[in-house]
Amino acid sequence: MLQQAINYMHEFEGDVLT
Repeated sequence: MLQQAINYMHEFEGDVLT
């Protein structure tokens, strides 16, 4: 569960950064 949340956050951050 925690890892999934981190993965989601990472993907979102990457989308926002790009």
